[in-house]
Amino acid sequence: MTTTVFADHVPTTGSFLSPGTIPAELQLLLRLVQPHLEPAQLEQIRWLHPDNLDWPYFLALADFHHLAPLLYQHLSTLKLACVPDEALAVLHGAYLANAQHSVRLSAELVRLVQLFQAAGVPVLSFKGPLLAQQAYGNLVLRQFLDLDLLIPPAAFVPARALLEAEGYDPQYALSPARQARYLQTGYEMSFWHRQHGLKLDLHWSLLPKGFSFTPPAALSWEQPDQVRLFGQAIPTLRPEKLLLFLCAHGAKHNWLGLNWICDIAALVGNQPQLDWPWLETHRGPLATGRMLDLGLYLAQHLLGLNLPPLVQGWLAADPTLAALAGQVEQALWAVKEAPRPTRGPVSASWFRGGWPWQSYQAHLSGWYGRDRVYRACLETRANRWRHWYAETVQPTPLEWQSLALPAPFSFLYYPFRPARLVWRYLLKKSPNC
Repeated sequence: MTTTVFADHVPTTGSFLSPGTIPAELQLLLRLVQPHLEPAQLEQIRWLHPDNLDWPYFLALADFHHLAPLLYQHLSTLKLACVPDEALAVLHGAYLANAQHSVRLSAELVRLVQLFQAAGVPVLSFKGPLLAQQAYGNLVLRQFLDLDLLIPPAAFVPARALLEAEGYDPQYALSPARQARYLQTGYEMSFWHRQHGLKLDLHWSLLPKGFSFTPPAALSWEQPDQVRLFGQAIPTLRPEKLLLFLCAHGAKHNWLGLNWICDIAALVGNQPQLDWPWLETHRGPLATGRMLDLGLYLAQHLLGLNLPPLVQGWLAADPTLAALAGQVEQALWAVKEAPRPTRGPVSASWFRGGWPWQSYQAHLSGWYGRDRVYRACLETRANRWRHWYAETVQPTPLEWQSLALPAPFSFLYYPFRPARLVWRYLLKKSPNC
């Protein structure tokens, strides 16, 4: 990969990598994925001279970060002579495929919302096609894989029945008692359409329960916004609440996708009336300040998002943001997983002091380190403890389905969960980390 091919007078990106080590492919990518490129920015990109870019790597980044439609939109507008026809054809194919998928899912969303409303089941939708419209103003510029519906917790049973009648199978086959338990401890359940393969996530809470920053269920329903799809008004979150959710969601997943940062920049850029004072009031209780600040900081430094002085003050007050953003960026460009250590079959020598700790160090480090950014955003000890408990101790439907225990012995699921995790991440020959 090449590193410095930009004209001298074109400013570098806000990357946290050392300027001399920023591959040209990353520089071009960061410029092109700015959601709302002004004419002056487009002209700056024309001054680039990427004569020997690694286009397979560029396309791999586009695919990994789900940004092909946006990249195709800008590259087809710029008509840069340096872009190989083959590369533009790959992006065009991804653009068309995403357009078809987006229209298909959007039509399904409209149909389901109409069914829910006709059945008297309160429903909001968020992310997916609605975020594409709210942030990008164009349904086909954002890639999304599934639909997200939010219902009140009390509406789960009729909502599940309605989805099953429409051909959707739930992720978990739970007894009524365990379903009631999961409604108390969980916050979402996935459904797959048995014929069309469409995926839908049914939420009864926006974020995992028990954290200080998880919004009360009723708050999501106050002053909802509406987005029109195919002439139908779809209830959704107002932009301020959506921004809080997107930053908390990105932190929860350690910001491993550049598309999530693009969503932040696009939403803020496309919502000039965003109520920043409201966000200042709610940024602590509804999403830890660091989650919101990190999302905005990444969008500002990587994509050039302009933020008001009020928000600049938030960012300047947290000295940890630059280091966290550097960790995020190092992971963003790791398109392929690092090779995992392998081992032979279980041997009795493990239990005679011969456990291959060096072989498992990478497993343990990967397991613990995957949530490093998220843990750093959990600003209270109670939240960090809650995260550890939910990740390693609290039983989930996966344990219930893996081991059938009579109700009097349900307490055994608590030691069974960490045992199952040890087996999954340490003892299996090819752990799915």
